[in-house]
Amino acid sequence: MLLNTNHVPKGSYAPSLVRLVLIGMLLLCRPAEVKALTESCEQEIVAIGIGTISDGNLAKAKERAIVDALTKGVERDVARRLGRQGMVNSFATIVHEILPAAKEAIENFHILAEEQTDNQVTLLVRLKVNDKLIEERLRDLAIAVEEGPPVSILFLVSHLEPRGNRMLYWWGEPEKDFPLSPTELILYRVFEEYGYSPINRLQNIPEMEFSEEMKAQDLPIEEAVRWGNAFSANVVVLGGCEILENGSVSLTLTALNPETSTVLGRESRIEPNDGSPSGLGAETERVTKAISKVVAGLTPQVSRGLHSTGRSTSRFEVSLEGLKSFKEFRAFKNFLEQEVAGVNSVTQTRIRGKILTVLIEFSGKEARFWEMVTRDGGLPFQTEAQKTDTGEIILRIR
Repeated sequence: MLLNTNHVPKGSYAPSLVRLVLIGMLLLCRPAEVKALTESCEQEIVAIGIGTISDGNLAKAKERAIVDALTKGVERDVARRLGRQGMVNSFATIVHEILPAAKEAIENFHILAEEQTDNQVTLLVRLKVNDKLIEERLRDLAIAVEEGPPVSILFLVSHLEPRGNRMLYWWGEPEKDFPLSPTELILYRVFEEYGYSPINRLQNIPEMEFSEEMKAQDLPIEEAVRWGNAFSANVVVLGGCEILENGSVSLTLTALNPETSTVLGRESRIEPNDGSPSGLGAETERVTKAISKVVAGLTPQVSRGLHSTGRSTSRFEVSLEGLKSFKEFRAFKNFLEQEVAGVNSVTQTRIRGKILTVLIEFSGKEARFWEMVTRDGGLPFQTEAQKTDTGEIILRIR
């Protein structure tokens, strides 16, 4: 049953009338019919669309209002599928790739009510999204629901400026606190917009011996993988950005999975000098454009690669010795679940005297978890870590 909007009086009461009719339908139905009707309604979305009237063209304003409502409907449907974290992780792709084509994803829609003022039209629209089409679109764009922390990413990208041929690449002297290069700063911002978690190399230099091969300007893949494992990165981005003599920007980025030593994707771009005034501001703008375009092409490849290879999940036990209270255990549990990337859950399994054992589910290998916990010394209390001959992890609280 559809409400005929031709007989709905215009004004602020129209949406209320629609609700009253629907409620009346529910009250008159038997329980089985109510269930069927509500299940049907759950598959449909109600959205409000607004269109501005320009030059008295009411038909064009209604068309704009319909598109606005359909876009909002698709936005809600995608948000329901992905959840908050999924929307954050793929926000830029959703905005640029899915919402502009929202009308194509609509199976059907009906205008339930209309309100008009001197300069705009407001429509109440009920719509149904084509589930299969949306799912295919999300899959083609490598957008998936992500549970847990965002993907951590390490940048090994050099920056070459034409003035004096100054080459900046921090891994040549990792012991020194080189500030982030202009390219790194822009990479941080752009990848954060796509939901990734860039690793701050200034705060997380691992305590290890750096071989000469790891300090080479042109890093081979195997050495880049070693850097990624040293920083416990999920993804390594390797490459270089060069500002040419004519002001153009040349950029090449390669994404690697350090866990599997595989190439996830590669993108290149030359951003031409469009004749804008020379100077640092113009160069930064061209670098930003180049990075934005390359990352837009690279991130779907990274997502497809990570999901096709799969990020292995490990389950292992950790024994805590010397806890004085449940409060200390809760602090330990909260630290792991909230601060250690990859930890999905921490569950108490048994108590033996003063030793409490927990089961940890971790997205990655146990060795990587061990490195992340012991490297930074970021536990909420002082501990001595030990691995027994049987592989048991024991943390003694001091």
